[in-house]
Amino acid sequence: MTKGDWKEELSIASRRKIITKLMEIFQKHLGFKSSRNIEKLMWILQRFEAKALKNAEDEEQYLKNISLKILLLESLRVDLLARAKSGKYDQCWLKQKIHQKLEETTVTVQAHATNESN
Repeated sequence: MTKGDWKEELSIASRRKIITKLMEIFQKHLGFKSSRNIEKLMWILQRFEAKALKNAEDEEQYLKNISLKILLLESLRVDLLARAKSGKYDQCWLKQKIHQKLEETTVTVQAHATNESN
């Protein structure tokens, strides 16, 4: 199997499972209730997954990048609980924190991938 074949072998059902898992995590953290917000979130996650697939060299890197994002979001729960207990929780803070962490992780993953290829 050549390097690009793994992308064709990855089933649509597998990709949907990943997007569904991401959706569950985001909904748990953000508490979206309106269908408009849920649709927007789904669109963002589909784009994220497609980008992760496109940028991955192999299936292992693809799954690692997705898993890293999931782990990152799960780790934000600690910050969220601490802020909620202190009364400093707000939706805006959480969205900013998630965006900041995703950006940091993306830069770290890209730097790691560059170092591995050298």
